[in-house]
Amino acid sequence: MLNSLYVDDLYYGAETAQDAYQLTSSAIEILRSAGFNLRKLRTNCSELNKLWCENGYEENTDHGQGSGFLGLNWDPIEDKIKLNLRDVRNSLESGIANGTTKRHVLRIISQIFDPCGLISPFVITVKILMQELWEKGLKWDEQLPSGLEEKWRTWCSELAHIDNLQIDRKLFSNAGMSEISLHVFCDASPKAYGAVAYFRYITEGRVKVSFIISKSKVAPLKTLTLARLELMAALIAARLAKYLLNTFPSLTKEIFLWSDSKIVLHWLKGSSKIWKPFVSNRVAQVQLLTPPNCWNHCSGSENPADFTTRGESTRKFLTSSLWWMGPAWLSQPVQSWPVQCLPNPPDGMCGEEVIASERRRTAIVNTMVTTTNDDNCISGCIDIDKYSNLGKLLRVTAWVRRFVHNAKPGHLKLSGPLCASELQEALYSWIKATQLKHFGRELKQLLSKGIISKDSSIYNLNPELDDNQLLQLKGRLEFSNEEVRAKHPWLLPTKDKFVKLLILDAHVKMCHLGVDGTLTQLREQFWIIKGRQFVKHVLNDCIICRRYKVKTGTQVVAPLPPDRIQEHSPFDVSGVDFAGPFYVNDSNTKCYLIIFTCAVIRAVHLELVPNMSTDSFLLAFRRFISRRGLCSVLYSDNAKTFKKANSELRKWWKYINNPEVKKVFASKGVVWKFIVERSPWWGGFWERQIRTIKTCLKKIIGKSSLSIKELETVFSEIEAIINSRPITYLYNEPSPLTPSHFLVGKRLMSLPVVQPKIEELSINRNSLEKRFKYQQTLMNHFWNRWRKEYLLNLRSAYISTQPGKIISFKVNDIVLINDERYPRNMWMMGRILELCPGRDGKVRSLLIKTPKGNIKRSVQLVSNLEINP
Repeated sequence: MLNSLYVDDLYYGAETAQDAYQLTSSAIEILRSAGFNLRKLRTNCSELNKLWCENGYEENTDHGQGSGFLGLNWDPIEDKIKLNLRDVRNSLESGIANGTTKRHVLRIISQIFDPCGLISPFVITVKILMQELWEKGLKWDEQLPSGLEEKWRTWCSELAHIDNLQIDRKLFSNAGMSEISLHVFCDASPKAYGAVAYFRYITEGRVKVSFIISKSKVAPLKTLTLARLELMAALIAARLAKYLLNTFPSLTKEIFLWSDSKIVLHWLKGSSKIWKPFVSNRVAQVQLLTPPNCWNHCSGSENPADFTTRGESTRKFLTSSLWWMGPAWLSQPVQSWPVQCLPNPPDGMCGEEVIASERRRTAIVNTMVTTTNDDNCISGCIDIDKYSNLGKLLRVTAWVRRFVHNAKPGHLKLSGPLCASELQEALYSWIKATQLKHFGRELKQLLSKGIISKDSSIYNLNPELDDNQLLQLKGRLEFSNEEVRAKHPWLLPTKDKFVKLLILDAHVKMCHLGVDGTLTQLREQFWIIKGRQFVKHVLNDCIICRRYKVKTGTQVVAPLPPDRIQEHSPFDVSGVDFAGPFYVNDSNTKCYLIIFTCAVIRAVHLELVPNMSTDSFLLAFRRFISRRGLCSVLYSDNAKTFKKANSELRKWWKYINNPEVKKVFASKGVVWKFIVERSPWWGGFWERQIRTIKTCLKKIIGKSSLSIKELETVFSEIEAIINSRPITYLYNEPSPLTPSHFLVGKRLMSLPVVQPKIEELSINRNSLEKRFKYQQTLMNHFWNRWRKEYLLNLRSAYISTQPGKIISFKVNDIVLINDERYPRNMWMMGRILELCPGRDGKVRSLLIKTPKGNIKRSVQLVSNLEINP
């Protein structure tokens, strides 16, 4: 039952009606005990139907051709199975009305349910057509070209013939279990490859062959040789054979696999290790699934798998005995089968060339072992420039020395892990090689004469040779109790790769201490010429120390943007930001302040909002432009509220941007400009106003808790105070220039003007024109003062970085990204993708690739590690 259950359906068979009835009764009782009601029984045997009715079992009365059977249609009366193509036909009808597109073709292919591959020759045709659509780069809803459209219509016209296809549900009739054999054929073409399987059995003294299953695939878009495609087909055949053997474990006694490619058979019957990876990997898989002696050769004209490689019309393959029963000789005795030859290479130049091209190249290695009395050759066989760690260099050197030792005749073979003495000998080897490289002349003089010449660079150090023929210092500590190496350190040169590795190793052992700590550690064994200078130079390359010492980028002060130094109406160019939260006493809630700052006259407009949502900001923005007028440019930081509001405002301006509205509004929309992320100094003209507001609020409120109305009143008063403050330095001017002069023509906090009596006013055209000209003159006077007193005061940049101190960046530099939320050792590293210059052409920000994605930061938040990736 476990092998016959599929979800909630049970499929089984028996030789007699009584056996089938017993199976039915047992299955119903077993499932009923578990709470499952097995019903709607169906059979092709009238006797079994009668037994079911007599015992009260519920029978399925729908015995038509529409009866479902694992996604197929089963006719119980004829005991035939056919494909269910109803959904395919419905989709074809809708496609005719809407036109043929790549989407429609793929929908049709995915709706064909043919688990046994009965119509593989027909389906592979449309799969090849689908591949052609991909190669042409057609979009999903684009109509097919005329040539491909014709192929599609031809394929659709043949679909009706599939309705006539019926196969027997039962394969074997009184077949001897030992006489059933499995035969799998495979083949390939430049467009597709596949395999087809048959059962060969003897019943009533006659040989019969039954179609079991077939599989086909389109060839990859990457061009492959036909021999490789044939090998891929052989792999499908091997997997198909393995699947059938697992499905019918006790049924099949023999297995035969057939291919018409002698090249593939030559590969499969030999070793898989002598071929290139593509062939080697697939040959190994085939040999793992099937024994090599099961593979045989057949002619291409008698290979039924050929139908799966080139496609065929339904009229031909539905009536083809080659497809349904295999080649004619398969129904004959074994003596009539194709004669098999030994697995020799195929004849002909073409086959030999293919085999030779797939053979793995082998290198013949000749090894010659020589002996030497010293280790001066170690630097010649090991490239020290490839190592950045002293420990790894010494271990590799020790393994090389062990190999040379074991290769010498008469020596005791060493094995196991490296020991301390081997690592020490490796260190001696590199010390000697380094000294020979830099002090070769001095070594020869000491060996021959026992003294070096006075023109030597190390004459004043009075060196000598130790027991290992290495240069060491004599020194004056001969009778001290220090270690030998502390009294007589080895002499090493400066500016050498091995010495650099020694310094870095000592630096790590000293937990990345500075020059003094590292140099002290080194001088316990070594004396490096100009040691302090070279140690300082090497430690500058330590990546870990650089993370803690490297400085952030700098740049000269940028010129002010045109939006800040050109005349604009108040709030035409503004900056916006949030401040808060501020707590309200009556409802124990919090609210936030939105600050709009004019970039030109430094006026502010304050709006109190209940939260930092986009909706609250948009309402506040509408109140702002209703009282101050539309603004053309709006600056802000990269808060999510502002970014979402920017997209909402773009939609808003699309609606109001029509001829009628243009008559009312002077501007078409807001140009929203975002500063670089986490660079508040880019928005200094509004950040400074936030500080002023917080200062006033702290001194006015203190620790008091206000209601929402009181808070609104306080912010309105602060707005009036800030707009009444001078924007220039106070000289002897009795009436300094303030933002309110541009807003209302006078200071908001000044005394009220005495109004004349109504009877004293003479309201006529001349007086109004005179008043208008006066207002214009007054405004021009304010702008003249703005240019002379305020604008010229901005031209000096007192804090400026000297050009020589600027840290430069370039694309692909590895950088450290400043993040004040975390300690320096947790700052992210990244790689520069793009330099973003400012208006003056100097680099102001960087686009950086990090593990969390691409980000943009100003140069003041980035440190150049000066590492070449």
